[in-house]
Amino acid sequence: MISVIHKLFGACIVFGLAIFVHELGHFFIAKRKGVRVEKFSLGFGPKLFGFKRGETEYLLSAIPLGGYLKMAGENPGEGEGAPDEFFSKSPLDRIKIVLAGPFMNLLLAYILMTAMFAIGIRLPDYSDAQSIPAEIGEVMIGFPAHSAGIKVGDKIISVDGESVEDWGELADIIHASPDREIELVLNREEEIFNLRITPVEQDMLGENYGIIGISPPVKSFHVERFGWKSPLLALNANIRQVGMSYKMLWLIVSRAKFRKFVGGPILIVQMAGQEVRKGLSGFLGFMAYINIMLAVINLLPFPVLDGGHCAFFILEKLRRRPLSLKTQELVQRMGIAVLTFLMLFLLINDTMRQVGRVKAIHQREMQAQ
Repeated sequence: MISVIHKLFGACIVFGLAIFVHELGHFFIAKRKGVRVEKFSLGFGPKLFGFKRGETEYLLSAIPLGGYLKMAGENPGEGEGAPDEFFSKSPLDRIKIVLAGPFMNLLLAYILMTAMFAIGIRLPDYSDAQSIPAEIGEVMIGFPAHSAGIKVGDKIISVDGESVEDWGELADIIHASPDREIELVLNREEEIFNLRITPVEQDMLGENYGIIGISPPVKSFHVERFGWKSPLLALNANIRQVGMSYKMLWLIVSRAKFRKFVGGPILIVQMAGQEVRKGLSGFLGFMAYINIMLAVINLLPFPVLDGGHCAFFILEKLRRRPLSLKTQELVQRMGIAVLTFLMLFLLINDTMRQVGRVKAIHQREMQAQ
């Protein structure tokens, strides 16, 4: 029950803040450019209460997962051509309004990262690294070890028939085996069983390593704070994360093996709960990551997304006239259809990942018996 509360609380904070800040960016620049904002809501769903100030109705809605705004004439062909409508503004002004959402997510990610470095990062104490056993201290959601049913507390006896004495030996073998299936022999509560698993390739500081998503047991931690360096470290971390995010999206599109590790809302809820339990600094870093991913995805030049809208407006600027209403509507429908398919794919992927883990754990238990 406590685990479920952690996950729901973490998801509400992560999703809610990221989406709300995104919409707040659109709101600020729309107001600045003289666009009439009819509604601005904190949350989705049924209205709890609200008030009207000037031309805008401000709402508090029942579902605390972000927010939304409604601009006058925000869709092609909508409205009466009044000067305070969205499509009455110049293409450049519309681009600024659209880009303000992703920009606010990147700004929030930078603030969160700065706070994380200033508060301090909780790091494991490996001062006695030579006695660290080849035992699982944490299983990271969404990685091969999680899907294969590996549990916290499992002890790894050997890899590909070669016995391992400590965590260092285990890590060396896994890191040297990207995209190559390996066989582990595990001890779970004095029951021995075999497991075949393929480490996924990951780029670490320019070199490719194999990882399965596990970490060693840690008895103690220390907190490292970075003081005045925090803003600079946060800027560097955000730039690197943006680059890594686009690289990962390209790998997902170009290499099928990476698609099984893609997750949607269920995975994010699970990860949010995991990060909440780790403490404030880890949760701040996770929120920053989600804001960066929201900005990165929204900036893609794809219909319906902010980047897609910008592409339309740039094309309009170059042609000196907008695309026909029929063409815009057709492209938007295609974009919605593709995004709907992607959401279904992510939900199915999330579900199959959970089913696979439960099935794998059951198989290991049956094998041990």
